[in-house]
Amino acid sequence: MRRILFLGTYLPEIAIAKIESSSQAANIFQGNLLNNLSKNNQTTILSYIGMPIPSDYLDTLKSELHKQKIEAVIANTKIAKIQAVFSYYLKLWRMGKNCDAILLYNHLHISFLVNIWGKLLGVKTYLIVADFDDYQKEENLLRKFILWLYTKQLCAYSGLIFLSKTLQNKYSAQKTFLLEGGISWNEFAKITLNRNNNVKKVVYAGLINQVTGIDIFLDMIKQCQRQDVRFIFSGRGELVSAIQALSKLDERIEYRGFLSRQEYQQLLSEAHVFINPRNMHLPENANNFPSKILEYLATGKIIISTKFPNYEKFQNHIKFCESDARSMNKTLELVLNKYQEEAEIIFDKNRLKAKEFTWDIQAIKIEEFMFE
Repeated sequence: MRRILFLGTYLPEIAIAKIESSSQAANIFQGNLLNNLSKNNQTTILSYIGMPIPSDYLDTLKSELHKQKIEAVIANTKIAKIQAVFSYYLKLWRMGKNCDAILLYNHLHISFLVNIWGKLLGVKTYLIVADFDDYQKEENLLRKFILWLYTKQLCAYSGLIFLSKTLQNKYSAQKTFLLEGGISWNEFAKITLNRNNNVKKVVYAGLINQVTGIDIFLDMIKQCQRQDVRFIFSGRGELVSAIQALSKLDERIEYRGFLSRQEYQQLLSEAHVFINPRNMHLPENANNFPSKILEYLATGKIIISTKFPNYEKFQNHIKFCESDARSMNKTLELVLNKYQEEAEIIFDKNRLKAKEFTWDIQAIKIEEFMFE
């Protein structure tokens, strides 16, 4: 059995609701990947936790990490971040001695020496490029230099796993693999169409900020004159207050808060239409794939989305619009006018497409990529 050392930011699921700056989507991605890699491989985990943690939760978090056999370096203060560098690489050296490959999720500042450590250990290192900022578009000189160093370091890994076809094409000379996220089919197997068609529920779930296009979505809602629709939001972020303020003026808007996975599943069942309003004019979105799209596909329901990288691959399954409120509203109007007809046609079609991205399939592809 092959031995994989996984480096990431993975947390016990119960911790996500307690630590506000944690990313639920990133954690689910890492958790599903780990669960499926563990079926055919011996996996060990080293997590770097560099986000603020409530002081009254710290001991509980350490207990949960120990219980789930997650080796972790916690750097939730400035002093701890300096100490963490030494602790992280000592743990990496100890754990890396007994592995056949190192798989890193996202290149963080703590990760700058990972590929060098891998070479010293004689172990191949692979990087999942989940977030990528182009240094050429950065104006701050210090940050520009750091991003330039990061870009150069990508070439030192044994292989790169991209979530975006656009970014993968920039590194065509290297060993690369495209992984557009994944889904656990058992979470979606029992979902059916919501046939209560008097009021259509249009759902957004995820980060609530300008990068994800929430400001555009709210502008669209102001333009939408229909009364047979409800706009439901879930998640957390800087624009929650804007949603709550508008909901006081518009009874069609509902904010559900930050949901547990079970509550999220319930929301998926209720939805008639999903919306991905990500602002594709922003450089932050130029090289990312919105992983929620695959979960929306798995429900079989209608999806409206802006044109994310390589969107053409999903053109027969998603209603695409431009990154502006007028285009989004027009697309929503077309969808709702033909909802009954469209919903029946797209249901099986989208679910079949989603099955191409189940985590058991994706994990096998990653194994083949690393060990071929």
